[in-house]
Amino acid sequence: MIIINSIIYILLTVNLFYWVIVFSRFSIYKNNKNSKECNKIKDSAILISIKDEQQNIKKNFKSFLEQKPDEFDFVVVDDYSEDNSIEILYQAPFHGRIKVLVNKSKPGKKQALSYAISQIDKEYLLLTDADCYVKSQSWADKMINSFDENTSIVLGYSPYTGNSLLEKFIRFETFMAALQYFSYYLKGIPYMGVGRNMAIRRSFFIKNGGYKTHMDIKSGNDDLFVSENANSKNTNIQIDPDTFVYTAPPKTLREFIKQKTRHFSTSFRYKTIHKLMLGFYSLSHIGFYIALISSFVFMPFYIGIIFWILRILILYISSYNSFKKLKEQDLLLFLPVFDFLMFIYYTYMGIYYFFAPKNKW
Repeated sequence: MIIINSIIYILLTVNLFYWVIVFSRFSIYKNNKNSKECNKIKDSAILISIKDEQQNIKKNFKSFLEQKPDEFDFVVVDDYSEDNSIEILYQAPFHGRIKVLVNKSKPGKKQALSYAISQIDKEYLLLTDADCYVKSQSWADKMINSFDENTSIVLGYSPYTGNSLLEKFIRFETFMAALQYFSYYLKGIPYMGVGRNMAIRRSFFIKNGGYKTHMDIKSGNDDLFVSENANSKNTNIQIDPDTFVYTAPPKTLREFIKQKTRHFSTSFRYKTIHKLMLGFYSLSHIGFYIALISSFVFMPFYIGIIFWILRILILYISSYNSFKKLKEQDLLLFLPVFDFLMFIYYTYMGIYYFFAPKNKW
């Protein structure tokens, strides 16, 4: 009983260290990157790689074309599409507004983006995906004007939509990922971003070799580039709600797991410090619930309940403002449930991490 009590206390302490010391940094962070200067706009481009996206082009591209001011270049690079994507791009209302490039290198999103970046003559590149859309006409303006003289990477937020239980959990998992990469940025160790909403300097991309060190894997054009090249001086974040980029979540649990295991495969390439800080958090989360469940068997029931209530209360206190900043307040009601589901999720991903084939340098 004493051993279990000690274990649960240690794991609770480690887990709460992340929430109170690390994640709370984002909770108290005040976004001040809303420059209204437009001096960078004429030297900027929105860049999207497409592959068989004819439906998404019709549905989403209007929101990108309506960005103000309308001085942005809008570049789309086609990655060997087999549908009518290119034909649709040349039709009204897209005709004349979009510069279309065709990937002339090997197939693949990284190859397509690398080719497009080599052809674009703009310095500031705003990356997103064809299955995304924005609600504000100032998304591009505010993201681009988050650059200062030292900034080469700007990380934004890209939430999923939907209100079913699965969709809410996917939104919660996305919120947790953002909470971590924003918080670690604020601690001076940025480690990832999402390609659905990220801006980079073209010169910085070229100088650092782009995606050349991880061309052998399909995913990771966003997080691996950030993991390799971002630091506390060359990176900024932008969390103005006008800059949020939205997308529909996977429709089924199977699709979600498939997507996450594909994304998770890139974590094998993270720097050691990044793997350690993420791994310790996941292990403390998993270990806490294992110890908590064990305590219900070997200890008086009320002791485990006290530990659980204490942790949930601290989670609410330390994350309330973070949920508000990212406009995810409706998820707060489900925090205890989703926190337990994250234990199952981390456990599954932990098993996957140890048994899946490793991508080596």
